[in-house]
Amino acid sequence: MFSLGEITRTLAASAVLAVGLGGVAVAAPIVFTVNPGVVGSAAGSFAADEMVGGYSAEIDQLGDGSFVEHGFADISSFFLDGDLLPAFATGLGGDYLMYALFRLEGTVVEVAPDEVEVVFTSFLAEIWADPLGPVTTKTIDVVNGDAIDQTGFAGQNGGSSFGTALTPAFTLSGAGDDILVLDVMAGDFLNGSANIEDNGPAGIEGDFQVRSGFNTDFFVLTDFFEFLKPLLLLTLQANGNTGNETGIPFPPVAATDIVFRNASLNITFIPEPGTLALLGLGLFGAGALARRRRLAA
Repeated sequence: MFSLGEITRTLAASAVLAVGLGGVAVAAPIVFTVNPGVVGSAAGSFAADEMVGGYSAEIDQLGDGSFVEHGFADISSFFLDGDLLPAFATGLGGDYLMYALFRLEGTVVEVAPDEVEVVFTSFLAEIWADPLGPVTTKTIDVVNGDAIDQTGFAGQNGGSSFGTALTPAFTLSGAGDDILVLDVMAGDFLNGSANIEDNGPAGIEGDFQVRSGFNTDFFVLTDFFEFLKPLLLLTLQANGNTGNETGIPFPPVAATDIVFRNASLNITFIPEPGTLALLGLGLFGAGALARRRRLAA
């Protein structure tokens, strides 16, 4: 469970309300609790505010300015306040592994020679815990530029919402015992964008951000993650880069497959503006109450 200090720090960081900024609220990542015992780890519960890892992705560029992307991310570590949490404290990598499956759709336009901007229009993802018996492995089934639409995964746990693809981008093995610990819902997609450039012999590089809601009801079943529920309306925020890979065509109206490998990813959870306002009022009220108590004393 959260300590009083963690709750206070989280509320204070999250309730940065916009005053004179057109009503736009600025949110800091929120602290959450991880309970690794849910997946059989001997590690105790711990607080974190960020998950970090790497990912690979396959993009079907459809030739009309739109695309569909599927990816597999390995979540390798937790952070708190910018500090890496050691594996002995989290159990991650020793008692269990974590990975994510995701699907993105969007549009892409060329904004300069060999440079494109991407707007995401939907995002669906699942985060899974792998208890290591057996270890889940994955293979990438595509080749850059082969122009064959490969639209998902094969071999995932039967509890996944991703249907098995006839021509998968990724094939998983050993996933039958894995536990779904977070479900990002397609209907609650908020926004996302990316910028990608062709750097010649160095390959292509870029960065992205995507934000979407997730299924908080699911946590009642697993409690692998704990948030300040039901006080907070939260979204998942994923940032990262596209790695360094060849094969992207310019202009983006060509139909082809593109593959990113060894790209980076960080995941945080942020409160939405309405929640920030409520938290701000709550903090104001708590401060007023504390002042009254001091005066009474």
